[in-house]
Amino acid sequence: MKKIKRYHIILIVITAFIVYANTLNNDFAYDDDSTIVKNDMIRNVANIPMFFSRPVYSAGNSDVLKNVYRPLLMTTFAVNYKLGGLNVINYHVVSILLHAANAVLVYVLFVILSGMEPSGMNLPTEKKNIHIAALFTSLIFVIHPVNTEAVNYVWQRSELMAAFFYILAAVLFIRHLTEKRTFGYLISVICFVLALASKEMAITLPL
Repeated sequence: MKKIKRYHIILIVITAFIVYANTLNNDFAYDDDSTIVKNDMIRNVANIPMFFSRPVYSAGNSDVLKNVYRPLLMTTFAVNYKLGGLNVINYHVVSILLHAANAVLVYVLFVILSGMEPSGMNLPTEKKNIHIAALFTSLIFVIHPVNTEAVNYVWQRSELMAAFFYILAAVLFIRHLTEKRTFGYLISVICFVLALASKEMAITLPL
């Protein structure tokens, strides 16, 4: 795989924080009230194993969240609470970091796919430089308003987490195909499972 340019990665992360810096003090909203603010289950990290054994999501009886099973998401909320209680800034910082990480993965995925022939073979590195295009694509991803709800709405951290493991699994699987790295394949399968534990939509990854 072509070498990733570090200053591009730094620019992507900085841009993510600049764009969403004004959201840090935004309060909890919508389902955050029952899933985080009033949810006693996340107030003790000893409850984390329970998140994986059965659906545990909220303090109320929300029909929308009745059968939700997102144990990894709930685990991150428990850790957030352990480190900073209900200080909403901490929750938003995690969301912005995840969004920045996803943008970096978009950059990496673009570089990988742009350096491949239709047959799946890697092109010689000297044939073309696609890093600028990858950076431009990633920055569009960072600033695009379609991601606003996922980044601002704390409960929607599930979207960010699922996307992170989803894209990472794709990157590792492609590297396995092109470089025959069995270890990468195994990690991609683990990432798929982690994506599922974050949000159900990750079931589409094998397709």
